[in-house]
Amino acid sequence: VDRGGDPRASEAEHLAFVERAFDLQPFAERRDVPAWARDLSLVVMLHGMHWTGRVFLDYAAMLEVLRFVAARIEPRRVLAYLPGWEGRYYWQYGEYRAEPLLGGDAGFAKLCDGARALGIHLMPMFGANCVNAGLPRFRDFDPSARLKSATGNRFHGNTPDWDLSRAHDTGWQAWLNPGHPGWRDELAGQIESLATRFGFDAVFLDTTEIWVNDPDYSVFDGYRALAERLHAAIPELLLAGEYDYDALLGCFGLFQRAWWTQSPAFAQRYVRRFAHLCEGEPEGRTGVHEFGIWKPGAIAAATGLLATIAFQDGTLERSRAQVEAAIAQAAQRGT
Repeated sequence: VDRGGDPRASEAEHLAFVERAFDLQPFAERRDVPAWARDLSLVVMLHGMHWTGRVFLDYAAMLEVLRFVAARIEPRRVLAYLPGWEGRYYWQYGEYRAEPLLGGDAGFAKLCDGARALGIHLMPMFGANCVNAGLPRFRDFDPSARLKSATGNRFHGNTPDWDLSRAHDTGWQAWLNPGHPGWRDELAGQIESLATRFGFDAVFLDTTEIWVNDPDYSVFDGYRALAERLHAAIPELLLAGEYDYDALLGCFGLFQRAWWTQSPAFAQRYVRRFAHLCEGEPEGRTGVHEFGIWKPGAIAAATGLLATIAFQDGTLERSRAQVEAAIAQAAQRGT
C-alpha cells in the first residue's frame, strides 16, 4: 500500500504483468480477432424467445430487420446478436438448436443465408457455464462439473426470476465449470456443429464473468481452453464474452458490457465492447432479459464501445425515427 503513489503507474505496472502472463495484445494486433471484426461499428440485437415462451421476433422477422438495417449502413460493419434464438431464454441453455416456434431449421438457415448474402455477421448466444439441469443430456452429468466454492458449496449463479414469484429459487439451473473437460467438450461440440451447418461468423458466450475458486477445475483455464479449441476449429470465428476482467481480456476480443457497473477504461486498449442485451431498445423494453423495462434509447458509440440498437416486435413500427437516427449516427462513425 502506497498512499502517496500514482494510481496510473500502478495500473501500468499491473497491465504490463497481465500482458506478459496472458499474452495480451492491443486490439489492432490481436491474433484471435478476424479482420472483418475490426471494421464493426454497429451491433443489432434481435430478441427471439422469452423465458415464458413469448416470441418477440421469429427468424423471418429478424431477417426483415437486417434488410432494413443493411439499406442504411454498410452491412459489413454490422454484427447481429441473437439472444433467445434457440428457444426459451435460459430454459433452453445447454441444448442448442433452431427453435421450431421461431421457424425451425429451415427458418434459421434462411436467416443465416440471408444475413450472409447481405454481408451482415451473425452472433448467436450460448451459455458458457449454465444449463437446464432437467434436460435429458444433463440429468446424469458428472456432478464434479458443477461450479463450487473452495469448500464445496454449490454455486447458484444469478438466479433470475422472471415473474418474481419464485423467490429467485432456480433449482432447474445447473452452473457448470468450463474447466471440466466433459462440459467444455459438450459446449464446444455443439457450437462447432451448428457453426459448420449454418455458417454464422461469431459466438457470444453468456456469463463468462463468473469465477469461483473451484477446487476441481480452473474456471479461467477452462475459458482459455474453450477459446483455443473454437479458434482452432473455426479460424475466422469471433468470440465474445460477457463483462471483462483483466485476465479474461486475453480470451475474447469483444465483450458485452456490464449494465450494473462502469467498465474499466484500460480495457479499451485490448478489446471492444457493446451494450448489454437489456439496453438499446428505443422504448426501453428489455426483451428476453428479466428486467422487462430499462433505460430507453439506442446506445451511441463511444471510445471502445460499439453503437447498439435492440429490436423486438414492434420496434420498427413504433420507433422508426429513433432507429433511423441511431443507424445514421453509427454509419458516420468507425470503431
